[in-house]
Amino acid sequence: MRAATKLLIAGGLAVALAATLVLLSIRASAPAARVPQDPAATQEVARAAASPRALIRLYREWAGHDDKLDARERILDALLAADEPRRGLKLALEALNGDPTALDDDPMIDGAAARMARLWDKPELYRYGRDLMLVQTADKGRVVLAESLVAHMRGVPESQDHEGQARAWLTNDLVDVFYQSGKPARPRILDSARALGADDAVALMSGAGANELAVAQDRAHQTEVEIQEVRARASDPALRGVQDEIRRLER
Repeated sequence: MRAATKLLIAGGLAVALAATLVLLSIRASAPAARVPQDPAATQEVARAAASPRALIRLYREWAGHDDKLDARERILDALLAADEPRRGLKLALEALNGDPTALDDDPMIDGAAARMARLWDKPELYRYGRDLMLVQTADKGRVVLAESLVAHMRGVPESQDHEGQARAWLTNDLVDVFYQSGKPARPRILDSARALGADDAVALMSGAGANELAVAQDRAHQTEVEIQEVRARASDPALRGVQDEIRRLER
């Protein structure tokens, strides 16, 4: 592995650790103690570092292997360290979504969200992350992006978010994603909304006196203009096809 790549991954581990502490405060849980890790797996990741496809294959093959969590974290760091951050995000999401482990049993979710959270300091990447969350078709991708975006926004001072506009936009995104998500993902989206201080949105998503289908249809209509804007600026194929999801919600 090149020295520059090693430095990026080492730096990513440190930043991800700090971000994980924020995510654990959102989730109100502590990480489980790890079994002894497999050093051979870490060496295999180093040998495959130049091939994203090989890294993704290893990540999926090692799903459920408790002794390869360190190696799998290094895979995510290597993918996210891609020269083009948007490509790195898509590669990492491809790896995460390809893991068949149930959402609540997947030990990689919070760490992955912490790693992505460090990217959102760049405004253009933050906007891209919001768009990417809206067009995810898998719950793991939705949850990881939601947790990471909220972890970032919690660290944004009020002086940089005039009149709470950025928080309001992210809140709207979380509501949209909540209604796109399956039942296992919804509690985690609610946790993210609570952490953002979006109590009204949490009440709405929790179905406080409202018919869920009617709420979903109302949300779909409210966000259609925003979704069209996403599609209009979507030179990236990963951001296309959102209208199909809107139509599904309106049925």
